[in-house]
Amino acid sequence: MIITDDQQWPVEAAEPNPFSANNRSPDQPERGPKEEPVGGAWKLVCFRDKWQQLCRDLDLCDDKLATAAAELASDSMPLGKYEDLYPAFRKVFLSLEALSRAIRKVNAGLRPKLEAFTSFVRKYEEEAGKTLLALQKVEGDVARATQERDHAAAMYKQEVQYRGRVQSLAEAQRRAKNEAVLLLDGMQRDRDRLLLLAVIEKEDATAVRRMVEDAQTEQKRAEEVSKVDRGLKHDAEGVAKDAKKMRNTITRELDKVRREKLQLSKALEKEEQANREFASSGNENFTKIQGLQAQLKDAADARADAIGRIQAAEDAATEAKTKQRADMRVRQQLDLDAEDAENQMKEAEDMAAAVAERAN
Repeated sequence: MIITDDQQWPVEAAEPNPFSANNRSPDQPERGPKEEPVGGAWKLVCFRDKWQQLCRDLDLCDDKLATAAAELASDSMPLGKYEDLYPAFRKVFLSLEALSRAIRKVNAGLRPKLEAFTSFVRKYEEEAGKTLLALQKVEGDVARATQERDHAAAMYKQEVQYRGRVQSLAEAQRRAKNEAVLLLDGMQRDRDRLLLLAVIEKEDATAVRRMVEDAQTEQKRAEEVSKVDRGLKHDAEGVAKDAKKMRNTITRELDKVRREKLQLSKALEKEEQANREFASSGNENFTKIQGLQAQLKDAADARADAIGRIQAAEDAATEAKTKQRADMRVRQQLDLDAEDAENQMKEAEDMAAAVAERAN
């Protein structure tokens, strides 16, 4: 039996070998190096690789069949007694040909869908990554706000505890004085009690004068600090106004630089067109273009400098606002201190009036 050439796979066939792993249409570009798949897309890439491996295995099978057909078609092998195998071998070959066509159709229809779905999965995972980053940023902001709130609550709690302790100590001191007076009234005679009361009244008068002097000193210090605070506030407002003026000036300079850059770009385009039209005067035009390019670079440097100055002005404004907030907190604390000093002065005056009444 002789296997004719039409039964073998032609070398220059109209259709490519469907079992080849390199099977692709002429209009399909060659693929570059494989990129590393992202996230769940690796499953699709693994399926595509297995499909290509199957195509390569079928290509190898086709090559072996062609080799066996060539050996059978050679004159060196007596095939007279194997003529009964010819119909069966032809059926097998036709079945393989039909299988190769079916695989080619499935491959052509499945590959674009796989690639489109892989691109969709990658885009989805990129959007999910962006959303996760935004969520992490929001969680960080919430954590910082919570930490600041807890710190403020702890400071307020400590302040309340401190005020309670001060009031408790003052109350204990008053009770101790009253108990001492009662004990002295019960244990000593009238003369001794009067002498002791005179001594106590003298000490109280001295203490009252000292407290009045301390309160006046604290009030003067509060007034001086208030003056300094007003000066700092005035300086902060001046710095903010200067920063705003500087920013407006830099913005105008930046607009001017942009206009100059646009004019230089238009002039450069005109010079390039003139250079194309008049090639004979290329050296002079080239020198002009270099000059325009240098001017354009200077304009870009000026723009970068202006942006830096704007950033510096914004930083100065931010620092001034921060300083103003700190000054406001200091002023509030000073107001509280001044109020406490006034209360102490009132208490001292009441105690002085009481001592004066008892002395009379």
